[in-house]
Amino acid sequence: MSQANPYQPAATTPVYDPEIRRVKVRPFELLQRGYDFISGQYWLFFGLSLVGMLIASAVPFGIIMGPMLVGIYLCFLARERGETVEFAKLFQGFDSFKESFIATLVIIAATFVVIIPLMLVFVVAMMFLIDPQQNGPNDGPPIALFALMFAFYVVLLLVNMLIVLPFMFTFQLIADRNVSGIDAVKLSLKAVRVNLFGLLGYLIITTVVSIVLMIMCYIPLFFFLPVLFASLFLIYRDIFPLEAQL
Repeated sequence: MSQANPYQPAATTPVYDPEIRRVKVRPFELLQRGYDFISGQYWLFFGLSLVGMLIASAVPFGIIMGPMLVGIYLCFLARERGETVEFAKLFQGFDSFKESFIATLVIIAATFVVIIPLMLVFVVAMMFLIDPQQNGPNDGPPIALFALMFAFYVVLLLVNMLIVLPFMFTFQLIADRNVSGIDAVKLSLKAVRVNLFGLLGYLIITTVVSIVLMIMCYIPLFFFLPVLFASLFLIYRDIFPLEAQL
């Protein structure tokens, strides 16, 4: 890994908002900066990321996903300030439980609004493919059915990325600015709109990398998580700078 300064912000163009920058997003450079940012405490952030996600996943419907993400970003904020990062800080995200839960509900609602109609279309399409097969010779599932399932998976993946994209900075904002869940969603939407194509490219690349690591028995993905979270924190800071950087 290079010794590039992880604190060096991405190149910027004129500001659209007093709080929000338009930045040039370079995904691989961001991942490198993310690694450099935590390199001195990689294993601590590995543990924070892994435990945070395992606890969040253990509770149905993502009820505590928001507080755990806020807790993870509180740890990155402490790292940014040069403070000693302690494992207990991960659970300070529960101090913002109400606002992070509201933000999570908004994200879940947006997901249902998009995913449920998509799944209904898939079920109807499957019924049309399976019904003729039942009336004819039974030679096993038609090739078209496998093609439909693959196409549905690809579409679902793309749609999921588009759902996640507008909310990329929601939990960083709650951790950093202590704003309400609704205000965090609004500010995140605004920041993503200003930096849409760069952030979309970043999301596509990190999603592809994550899928490849999942295929490799899933375990390598755990080692990627802290770098991914660090890069998400750094692009957040590029777009939402500290007051001293304005």
